[in-house]
Amino acid sequence: MERYRFELLTRSHARDQFSSGIPALDRYLQQRALQDKRSRVAVPWVGTPDGRCIASYVALCTTSIELALIPPQYSRRLPKYPHVPAALIGRLAVDQRYRGRGLGAMTLLHALRLVVRGGEAIAAAAVVADAKDASAAKFYFHFGFSRLSGTRVYLPIQRAEAMVRDLETNFPP
Repeated sequence: MERYRFELLTRSHARDQFSSGIPALDRYLQQRALQDKRSRVAVPWVGTPDGRCIASYVALCTTSIELALIPPQYSRRLPKYPHVPAALIGRLAVDQRYRGRGLGAMTLLHALRLVVRGGEAIAAAAVVADAKDASAAKFYFHFGFSRLSGTRVYLPIQRAEAMVRDLETNFPP
C-alpha cells in the first residue's frame, strides 16, 4: 500500500499535474493556493506519496458562524455571542488518479487533527466546510457533519476532538 505524508504546499509540489475533475478546485490549487498562503488567508496542505506529486489537498482558514444558524442541540452549550469562531475547510480535493484509496478521508482527518491541535492557540467551536455539490455533502455527512445552511456543513469541535482521539488511539502518528 502506498504511503502518503502531509506537507505545507510549496513551489516544489507539482501543482500543474493535479486534476480532481472539478475545474474550480484544480484552478485554486494551481493559481491561488500559494498566494493565499503568502497572504495568510488560507493554509494549504498537500497529501503526497513522494514529496512532489500532489495526491490530495486541503485549505484551512478561520471563519465565524452566526449563532442563529447553529442547530439548537449545539448552540445551547455556546455563549450567546452573535458569531461563533470556527475553522473552515475551504477546499478539499483528491486527484482522480488517487481516488478509491481512502485519501479523501485521510485528508479530512489530517485537517481535523490540525484544527484540534491548534485549539490551544486559536479558538474554534466547530469545523465547517463548503460542500461543492451533493456528492461532497454526502462525503462530509459520512463523517458526522450536519447541514448548516445552503451548501455549508458543520461539525462541533467536540465531535472533531473525539474523531482525532479515536484516530490517534488506533493509528498513532
